[in-house]
Amino acid sequence: MPANKFEPVELKDPIGYGTMSLTWRPDVNMDEALKSLRYAHTKTSHFNACEFYGDDDINLKLMQKFIEGNDAASNSEIVISIKGMMNPASFTPDWSKESVDRSMSKIKRYFPAREGRPKIIFGPARVDRSHPIEDTISYISEFVKSGVIDGIFLSECGSQTIAKAASVFPITCVEVELSPVYPMIINNGVLKECAAQNIAVVAYSPIAMGLLTTSTIEKPEEYIKRKAPMSGQLDRHNVENIKHNIKLAQQLNEMAKKRNVSLETYVLSWVTSLSRNATWYDYKFPQIIPIPSGSTKEKIDINFGPRISIPDDELKEIKKVIDSFEVKGFRYSSHTKDWEFA
Repeated sequence: MPANKFEPVELKDPIGYGTMSLTWRPDVNMDEALKSLRYAHTKTSHFNACEFYGDDDINLKLMQKFIEGNDAASNSEIVISIKGMMNPASFTPDWSKESVDRSMSKIKRYFPAREGRPKIIFGPARVDRSHPIEDTISYISEFVKSGVIDGIFLSECGSQTIAKAASVFPITCVEVELSPVYPMIINNGVLKECAAQNIAVVAYSPIAMGLLTTSTIEKPEEYIKRKAPMSGQLDRHNVENIKHNIKLAQQLNEMAKKRNVSLETYVLSWVTSLSRNATWYDYKFPQIIPIPSGSTKEKIDINFGPRISIPDDELKEIKKVIDSFEVKGFRYSSHTKDWEFA
């Protein structure tokens, strides 16, 4: 870790809350979204936000309203991770100094530094291969030093990028997808590098965008109908790919039934059971924090319900199921695959 007075922001909660589903949708109801956010706050103090989760900074405006409705003592316990630095015209990653400055101007506008403000950590969304990560982290670190933000995180990047970034400034966490459907960070070096650097992993989409839910198992045709329009951006939601990938959800659901829990509980328990686990793989995993979403009280209750302990022998059985199943479809699309784990 670089030698300076700054330390990574501590993430205390074992599970966080993702806010994408609240605002990246055509029918945003700010009052209902705020209600869900406040209810989620009864479960966790770690929130994942983003500049481009909806038009006109709507996600940041929602988080601003949320903060303004809390007292200083409550806000002081909150950590908000905010992604940014996407080119607004091309919607591609932009790691230039100008892009850093644009994002920081929004942080200053919506979350001005003052007593009682939540801790704000900021990270570039995905990887821009045209700008060295060392330069970008150096630019962002100046805003930590000046108090505009409290820390830095990374998103959707590979092990080499993580190592280079950590050589410049302390990194709080790496936000990346992790679920039984998409477990590639276990084997592609990301988890291993985070463990070596003592960097937490924030696992988004832990229930695979709703694929690994009890409702999907019970009514797969409704899930297919709901998700199929996304197939242009998410190849995994091509209708035929969904029909195939649901078979993995069905296998895991049978294992969940044996433990008398819902599929959601079983899958989220799998993620949290991996955190800091040292006995079933060839390296000790880092801290892993899933960030499910949920736009209703009912969904939030399911996602933040009690976890079960999954022993090592059962983790190995789950691993066998995952390893033997060939998931079909790109995580996103053939056009964006070069962004992944760079």
